[in-house]
Amino acid sequence: MATEDQKIVLDEKTTQIGFMMEAAMAQQKAAKALQNAAEVNQQLAQTTLAQLQYHNKTLVPAVVEGFKGTVREVLLDGMAGVRSETGFAISGLRGLYSRAQFRLAWISGGCVVLSLLMGIGVSSLFTPSAEEIAELRATVDELVGKGGHADLKMCPVPHKPDRLCIRVDAKAGTYTKDDVDYMIVYGY
Repeated sequence: MATEDQKIVLDEKTTQIGFMMEAAMAQQKAAKALQNAAEVNQQLAQTTLAQLQYHNKTLVPAVVEGFKGTVREVLLDGMAGVRSETGFAISGLRGLYSRAQFRLAWISGGCVVLSLLMGIGVSSLFTPSAEEIAELRATVDELVGKGGHADLKMCPVPHKPDRLCIRVDAKAGTYTKDDVDYMIVYGY
C-alpha cells in the first residue's frame, strides 16, 4: 500500500500528467483548429481563385469590348470630323478652282484682245498706205523698164575677188558712144 507521501507524489504526478494531457489536447484542438483554418483558407483561396477566373472570363471581355466600343466610337467620331473637314476643304478648293477658272478666262481673253490690238497697231505702223503702194508699183515699173529684170551674178575673176556681172544678148551686137562699148541686156 501506498503511503501518504506516495499519494501526494502520485497526485502530483497525476496532476502533472493531467496538465500535460490537457495541454496536449489543447494543442491538438489548436492544431485541429489551425488545420480547419488552413482548410477554410484553402477553400476560400479556391473560391476566390474561381471567382477571379470567372471575372476574368466574363468581366475582362466585357471591359475589353467596352473599351473597344469606346475606342471605336472615338475613332468613328474622329473620322467623321476628318470627313467633315475634308468635305469643307474640298468645297473650298472647288470654289477656288471655279474662281481661278473665271479669272483665267478673263486674263486669257484680255491677253488675246491685247495681242490682236498690238498686232493691228504694229502692222499699221509698218504697212504702207495705198498711196505708198501706188508709188512703189510705179517705181517697180520704172525699174523694170530700165532693166530691172537683168540677170545679175557674182562672177569669178582669176587672181582677183569675184565681181558683179550681167547677162547680155551677144546676138544683138554692141553699141558704141563716145568710145565706150555698150551691149544689150538679155531680155530687153
